[in-house]
Amino acid sequence: ASDIDEPARPTKRAKGKSGAAVATPEAGDGPASLRWRTQQRLVRERALEVVRTLCEHANDGLMDQQGQLTAQFSDVLEGILFGMDISRHALASSGKATKEDSEYYHGMVEDHLIPALVQLAKAGGEDVAWQTLQHAVLAFAKHASPEVRVASLRATVSLFEDVGEPYIVLLADTLPTVAELLEDKETSVKLEANKAAKKLQQLSGEDLTTFLK
Repeated sequence: ASDIDEPARPTKRAKGKSGAAVATPEAGDGPASLRWRTQQRLVRERALEVVRTLCEHANDGLMDQQGQLTAQFSDVLEGILFGMDISRHALASSGKATKEDSEYYHGMVEDHLIPALVQLAKAGGEDVAWQTLQHAVLAFAKHASPEVRVASLRATVSLFEDVGEPYIVLLADTLPTVAELLEDKETSVKLEANKAAKKLQQLSGEDLTTFLK
């Protein structure tokens, strides 16, 4: 199980003392449900902070003696990226994100998810770990939600910026996705992809124009 999986949700219908089905806090969109889903946001934020702190002090356990990723690395990565799906942060039971949900989501990604991701990359410290992590992040660039595609781009740029020069080895793996998003049907995604392309060119010190066509 992932290190930061959210707590097990209560079943949507439970049996009361009489044996009749009763609603649990997760069901519906009433005040109790709203409070429950708001609490889940806080739980996930705190979990990401715990993971970030643990990764800061991780000296081993992420790679084995043969230089292969351990199950712990994979579990932590999966747990961090659990929060990349915007529907998990929506306050409506339908999972459909409102404007407020989107604003919360991008703030959570910037303040909690990306720092945890960057710290995991630094703790991994090997090309094989970085490649696995980068491919997992780039997979969200194909998500149906434009908000998630934007978040994937922001996470990608942060990894290149904060992990540092050695991470440039993953540039060739990254550029095709950036090029694809430069043609995205959503203006917000295209603008973010353009910003990402300029930043990656600046960080690499190379002219990437031909690679982004």
